[in-house]
Amino acid sequence: MCAAFVSIPLYVVVVTSFKTMDQLAQGEIFALPSTLTFEPWRAAWSEVCSGMTCAGVSWPAPFEPVQLL
Repeated sequence: MCAAFVSIPLYVVVVTSFKTMDQLAQGEIFALPSTLTFEPWRAAWSEVCSGMTCAGVSWPAPFEPVQLL
């Protein structure tokens, strides 16, 4: 019972992340996507709003060692 309590919401999250908005609007939450699309993932990583800007996720600059005097 505990496994179903965790795995059913996880299944819904993963499956719906690959659906288009039209497929989500149909309301068949447990159905597999009819066409697999990565567009929601691209949009989530490139257009995410963080704080005051919606510039997407930016990775920190590579480590630059600090020169000591």
